[in-house]
Amino acid sequence: MPFLHHLLTTQAQADGEGIAALLGDDTLTFGQAETGADRLAAGLALLGVRPGDRVGLHLTRSLQLWPALFGLLRAGAVCVPVDPEDPAERRRTIMEFSQARVVLTERALIGAPWPSGVRAVAVEDLLHEAAAPLAAPVQLADDALAFIFYTSGSTGVPKGVMLTHRALLSGQQWLQRTFPLERGDRHLLRTTLSITNLVREVFWPMLSGGTAVVVPPGEHKDPDRLVEWLDAGRVTTLMVVPALLSGMLDNPASRPSPR
Repeated sequence: MPFLHHLLTTQAQADGEGIAALLGDDTLTFGQAETGADRLAAGLALLGVRPGDRVGLHLTRSLQLWPALFGLLRAGAVCVPVDPEDPAERRRTIMEFSQARVVLTERALIGAPWPSGVRAVAVEDLLHEAAAPLAAPVQLADDALAFIFYTSGSTGVPKGVMLTHRALLSGQQWLQRTFPLERGDRHLLRTTLSITNLVREVFWPMLSGGTAVVVPPGEHKDPDRLVEWLDAGRVTTLMVVPALLSGMLDNPASRPSPR
């Protein structure tokens, strides 16, 4: 079975200069994402991360998501998203429940409090370190864990929902068969880090050579700002809940111009 994190290599070889993601005026090409993912995987291996180890992912919505996510999966680690917008107690609980001992974060968040024994590492630092690449792809079982997402349900207590590599790949392949994106399509990435929609908004466009248009932190709940981002990013596809969509449609700028 192919693994989804290897399919980035296919895109990078086919269209290395193609835009995988953009945030405002900043862009990330498939080639840059591929290089960054390899550096992250090698850097995590040097830190002692082994296949099956849980690794926290504590990032704002940014172009660093791609090398961080793909690199983490290529290292064979299990990604545990920890949203910076969540309360500190919830973040600590997730790290304790998951037994993660390393958390990937960014320099601006490196001082966040973590349980004893957890090592915080900035993605920027790993991207700039000249670690030797992995000698060979990490061998994983098809049903090895890829993600653990923590949801609160009706109790308010975080509970882990596990996602395997097989499920991760088949879910994105189903989306692409059912709602096919094409090269040149642009999909809005507005979800928060700890929501399972993250995998759709990051990985689905990549399968088709499309582009993810990243909504800056703090603006994902504002329907008027989302309408502006749809226009500025020339977005062709988005996923939103009905209540938010209704607010967006109330904005006059979202309506077709009369002919």
